[in-house]
Amino acid sequence: MIKRMLILSFVLFVASQLTAQENSLRFTHVKSIGEQKTVYFHINGLQDDEMSEALLERLLQDPLIFEGRIFKTPKLQDRCQLYMAYEIDAAYVLSILKEFNLDYEYTTVSRNGHLESNQASSQSNPGATPSTPVLINGFPEYEDTGNHEADRENYQNKKQKWVEENPEKYQEYINSKR
Repeated sequence: MIKRMLILSFVLFVASQLTAQENSLRFTHVKSIGEQKTVYFHINGLQDDEMSEALLERLLQDPLIFEGRIFKTPKLQDRCQLYMAYEIDAAYVLSILKEFNLDYEYTTVSRNGHLESNQASSQSNPGATPSTPVLINGFPEYEDTGNHEADRENYQNKKQKWVEENPEKYQEYINSKR
C-alpha cells in the first residue's frame, strides 16, 4: 500500500512539473531601467488601429504597467513596447492579449525556453530587412550584407553617430513618442 502511494505521488509530481514547464513564457527583448523594465514583443491577430488602441488602453489599466505603445515594424509586424514593474511576466500579459483573442508571435517570446523560427516571417515578406522603425529624415538605415553580427554593430555605430550629430532632431523624435 505504501509503495502504491509513493508511486502515485511520484506520478502526480512528474505530471505537475510537466504542466508547469508547458506554460513557461519569457520575454526575450527586455531592458532593465532602474526599478522597472521595458519589454518588446510582437502580437499576432491585431485587426486595426482601433483594436490596437483598445488593447493598449487595457494594458495600461494595470497599475504595474506604466507606459506603452503599439507600432508597426518595417516588416509590418505589430510590435508592443511596455514599461512595467519586474513583477509583470509574459504569462500575465498573455492573459490580457487573450481577452482580445490575440497571441504573441513566439519569435519574440520564448515558450518553454524555445523561440519559433523567424523563417516564416521572412518568407512572407522576402524583401524586408531588419531596418529601424525610426522615421526621421536622414536617420541611418540597416544594411544587410549577410554578416548579421557585423551588420548590427555597423548599424549601432551609425545610429550612435547620428544621435550625437543631431541631438535636437533626436530629442524632438523622443518627445513625439511620449
